[in-house]
Order: sequence, then C-alpha cells, then structure tokens
Amino acid sequence: MQGVRVVRGAAVLAALACTPAWGAHAKQVTVQARVRAAPQGSSAVLGTARVGQAFAAIGKSGDWWLIQFDARRAWIKAAALGRSGDDVRRVSADRLTVRAGAGDRFRALGELPRGALVVVQARVGSWRQISFGGRQAYVHAQHLSARATTGVLLEVKVDGATLRAGAGAATRELGALKRGRRVRVTERQGGWSRIALSGRDGWTRSDYLGELGAGQQPPRPRSSRGFVQLAASGPGFASYAAESGRWGTPRMVYGLERIGRRWQGGGRPVMRVGDISLAGGGPMPGHASHQLGVDVDVSPVRNDGRALPVTIFESSYSRALTRRLLGLFVSELPIQLIFFNDDAAGPVQRWPNHDNHFHARIR
Repeated sequence: MQGVRVVRGAAVLAALACTPAWGAHAKQVTVQARVRAAPQGSSAVLGTARVGQAFAAIGKSGDWWLIQFDARRAWIKAAALGRSGDDVRRVSADRLTVRAGAGDRFRALGELPRGALVVVQARVGSWRQISFGGRQAYVHAQHLSARATTGVLLEVKVDGATLRAGAGAATRELGALKRGRRVRVTERQGGWSRIALSGRDGWTRSDYLGELGAGQQPPRPRSSRGFVQLAASGPGFASYAAESGRWGTPRMVYGLERIGRRWQGGGRPVMRVGDISLAGGGPMPGHASHQLGVDVDVSPVRNDGRALPVTIFESSYSRALTRRLLGLFVSELPIQLIFFNDDAAGPVQRWPNHDNHFHARIR
C-alpha cells in the first residue's frame, strides 16, 4: 500500500508548525506528483498523488500546499492541484477504518484518526468514497462530521474594503465589503487574504480583517444626501479643509481612511486632505466641481517629513513619495481621473492651478 509510512523528524514538525491553517477546502490532483514531508523538492517522499484524487488543502507555503494525505499531513506542489468541490469532512470516530469497497466485507486498507480531513468524492448508500493510499477508498458516513467549516472566520474591520479577483492591487476589482461583515479566510498570500463568499471567492488585504468584533462601532451619522464626514484627523491623515467641506460618499471617505492607514509610518508626513463636498452636495465655494461627494483635493508630499503645503516647483517637494501616495489612491479607490501637474508622478492629467494639490475623482 503506497504512501502510508510514518515519517518522523524535527524538520517535518517545524515545517508543519510554521504554516497557518487558514481552513480546509478540496483540491483535486490534475498532474501526478510526489507528496513530500516538507515544502521543498529535496525533502523525503511520502507517497504519490495520482490524477483524480482529491485531498483537503489546509495551508500554503510559497508554491506548496499542505494537504491531509491519508492519516498525516504532507506537502505537494501547487501546480499539481486544481480546485475541486468543497465537500470536506472531518473524522468523528477515534479510529475510522478505510476499506477497499463500500461495505464492511471489503478489505481494510488502513485507519484515519479523529480529526483527519477527507474529501468526499462520491456517495454509495451509507458509504463515502475518498482518496487513500494512492487509490479510491471508502469510509462509513456515520463516522464523518457534517461538512467541515472551511476557513477561519474573521470580520471586516474597515468600511469599503476592496474585494479583488487576485492577490494584488493591480487585479480586477470585484466590489467592496462592509465593516462588520463576517468572512472565511481560506488562504493567505503575502499581505492578501482569499475569502469565500456565496457563489465566488475574492481577495482583500489581510490588514482589513480582524477577530470577531473588530469591525463593531457605532453607526456613523449621514447627511440628508447620504454622505459621511471625514474626521479632522486620523491614522495617517489630517484634513486642512473646513469642517463643512469634509463630507463625501461612504466610498470616498472610507477609502481615504484606508489610504491613511496604509500611508502612516515610515517617517512620512501625514497625508494632507483638502475639500471633498458639503453635507448636502451642490455648489461649493472656490470649486467648479466637488458637488457630488466624489472629488477630493490632496497635497503633494514633502521630502522633509513636514505636513505642510508644497508646490511641485519647490525643492522640498518629493516626487517619489507623491507617486507612492498616488499609487495608494489607485489601489484603494475606483479612480476616474486625477488632475495634477507633475505627470511624472503617476497616472495624472495636467490641469490649470494644480501645482500645489492633486484632485482625485472616483466613479
């Protein structure tokens, strides 16, 4: 019976311990591959995963998946796996006998311990087909829990957290998540978390998620236009606008707050935020736009660490830091246009009188 040897050693234990279990979901083998004791090609071979077999994927390290392989956990190259269904079950018996066919009369192939995860590939009466020992095998359904919860339950802790198609700010935007929404994280990659939503998966920044209760706060008051007000200051930002001019759509205001959180630290000055809109929208003194809650003025960044005004012509102006800030705007907000007269600073358009601030408009 291939692939049922027990492998011991500190290297294996360390490899398992260093990988967070962000949940269990089904993966099907699309290319035959060796299963190893650690996430590296030189580690001990534990067995072979064959095309068509399905395993519960528990965590990821680089381009390796940690899977439940028979009675133990092991590693396989991610390129060998494709997404399968989500019928992941947990063994509820102390020892569950695995058989060659759907019935007690069939030969026993081995045992699974309590808590082991299996992927149900088919049903035959009261028996369930799984992958075990390099072949199709069967276990009795009464010793499997209800469908295993897939993923770690977390809560969105910021308003308007962007949901994307992939693990990166350059990937397609799918929508936004409300503060307080509970989501299941099934994978982490860099600073991004993959979350399972009804009907689809998506990615959001990991720092937008927290333990349950992290997103709870009193509802923010809204104007008659449905606008919310940006605070005078917050993490990573400060407003130089009058109190009456700090109102905007929730998408705009929450986006500015997210940008501030990502911007803060590193010896950089806070982001200086100017006018957005009036509480009720409409004409705003000093502006031809800023009527719909979707426009905002922001100061360029200085190179001396001071949160003060600056123009693009002064020696204290930092093009590099301003470019970085503009990159956060593009990452966090559905930008329609940015007016700014330093076209080397990012995806901007020149416009008269935009030497001392950039004007961003969102969709």
